[in-house]
Amino acid sequence: MRWPWQVDAASAPHLRTSDSAPPSLIRPIAWLVGGLVVASACAVATALYYLRGEAERSGEALSQSLVQVIAEQTSRTFQTVDQRLQLAANQLQALQADNKLDENAARTMLRGQLKTLPFVRAIWVLDAEGRILFDSDTGNIGVAMADREYFEIYKRQPATLFHLSAPVRSRTTGTWLITASRPLSTNAGTFSGVIVAAVEPPYFDKLWREIKLGDGGAIALFRKDGVLMMRSPMDESAMGKAFPGLPLFAEFAKNPQGTYTTTSVLDGRARMIAYRGLDAYPELVVMVGTPSGDVLSAWKRFATLTGLIWLAAAATVALLTLLLFRFAQQRERTELQFRQLAQAMPQILFITDANGFMVFINDQWRHVTGQPVETSLNRGWFKRVHPDDVAQTMEDFRVAIETGQTMHNEHRLLYSDGSYRWQLARVLPNRDSSGRIMSWYGTSTDIDDLKQAEAALQTKTGLLRMAGQLARLGGWVLELPDRRFLWSDEASSVLELAAGSALTLESAIGLCAPQSQALASSAAQACLEHGVPFDVELEMLTGTGRSIWVRAMGQAVRDADGNIVRMDGALQDVTVRVEAEQEVKAQLHTLQRAAEAAQAITSHFTLDATMREAAEQVRVILGAQRAVIGVSHEGSP
Repeated sequence: MRWPWQVDAASAPHLRTSDSAPPSLIRPIAWLVGGLVVASACAVATALYYLRGEAERSGEALSQSLVQVIAEQTSRTFQTVDQRLQLAANQLQALQADNKLDENAARTMLRGQLKTLPFVRAIWVLDAEGRILFDSDTGNIGVAMADREYFEIYKRQPATLFHLSAPVRSRTTGTWLITASRPLSTNAGTFSGVIVAAVEPPYFDKLWREIKLGDGGAIALFRKDGVLMMRSPMDESAMGKAFPGLPLFAEFAKNPQGTYTTTSVLDGRARMIAYRGLDAYPELVVMVGTPSGDVLSAWKRFATLTGLIWLAAAATVALLTLLLFRFAQQRERTELQFRQLAQAMPQILFITDANGFMVFINDQWRHVTGQPVETSLNRGWFKRVHPDDVAQTMEDFRVAIETGQTMHNEHRLLYSDGSYRWQLARVLPNRDSSGRIMSWYGTSTDIDDLKQAEAALQTKTGLLRMAGQLARLGGWVLELPDRRFLWSDEASSVLELAAGSALTLESAIGLCAPQSQALASSAAQACLEHGVPFDVELEMLTGTGRSIWVRAMGQAVRDADGNIVRMDGALQDVTVRVEAEQEVKAQLHTLQRAAEAAQAITSHFTLDATMREAAEQVRVILGAQRAVIGVSHEGSP
């Protein structure tokens, strides 16, 4: 397969000159010149028609390549935001599980998530009523956001996960924001709020302005409902408005990617539009608009010059060759723009032919591996994949090529410093109008930091679970108004209940021994009615009927209005300690009784009285009905 920047010199046109003719050959030369004029007219007309089509196809190919790269870049940006929202939600749960979740701890964690996201201004968390519960900024806690789209969507469509809302102006800063959100849920799966990230459209405007589309070029991101999410150059009067009648959506309904020509309803400019839906976010479509005059500008210059040089048959071929050369230069500059954009990408960007053989890879490969680009073109990629990941990676590539489907693969790649880092490879087929795969476009993104964060979170969760098992300490939640308990695995183990057992408050109090039920009931009632925390020791009967002692701790959880919405707590098996304390108390009581007995015995002054008192004390201590003590003298007969 030949790529646009690969030039075959053998296919380039050559100039040919004719020999001079003697005067006696004027008539034949005249006929020859006439024939050449007619032939050149036909050749020029044919060439112009062909080159116009080539210019249009070249412009379409460039625009499709640009929209492909922009769609990939935009998808990765929103995927990064989505992953950070999920990671932040998990860290909030971890802080809550450690009883460390408060406003300051949440703000510190949320600000940590923003450090490597220059396009995200803030992250905040709404409770189930739509009020700000936590925020990376200050001064917004308690502000009602229930009227925002990113909250209402989960009320209207509870099954919605990641959602991008229409652009709005921030109530605090007045700037345009696009909110990305995910729902939060309790351990029981009920809706508990929303975590939201504010994406700043000016970041995309700055990034897109670096793409040279000519004077009047434009890039825009729409939702399928017609809402303009962002545009470069920025047009604040159109931000967040819906344009469902645009030809874009009629074309998109017929084909998820393609090109067409139209006049913009925003600025009245005629442009060739290349569009593409985002595979990862089907509700979004990105478009790149190149001014129609720029697409055919080279051809129009060529046609004008060709028409002039056609009047002089002697200079026709020379001028045509010059124009062809200029056209080739224009095409080379166009391809150079694409390659510069590819080299500017922070990810490894590569292209393979239809059979999967690498034909292009950007310089990021050299920055990452320290190896020349040629090593990757010669199958050097797989030589740097971790030995444990090679087989699966090659299999995923093989399946993608055989089936023609998009491929996602995670593998470890050897970096220039000798370390292996996790990469996310994504490969998409590039098909022609008939659906035949012409090539493959791929990216490889470094996700090692995310993998390490996931591993650390899993390790921390495992340590917490192990600590609970070793300490015989488990957690519980009492949901209101149902007054139904949710137990952790450790709590179920302590009470010897089946995993997932659901008990009401009354049935849980019923597990207490009769002498402990009053204490349990009064502590729970005070906490539920007045928010009084408790820390009590109770004797309980487990699910198998075994008697144990537990230390029960609980506290009320209030909503933003101060209403008690649930009770959280923990319980710990303290049977061993309680029984040890009881045994020590019994021994101390025995020692004290023995001391009292000794004092009573030594208070008498006659042997008979002392013996009677000793017999009485022994009887009382031993719990006998009668005790006799005798005295014998050594040596008596």
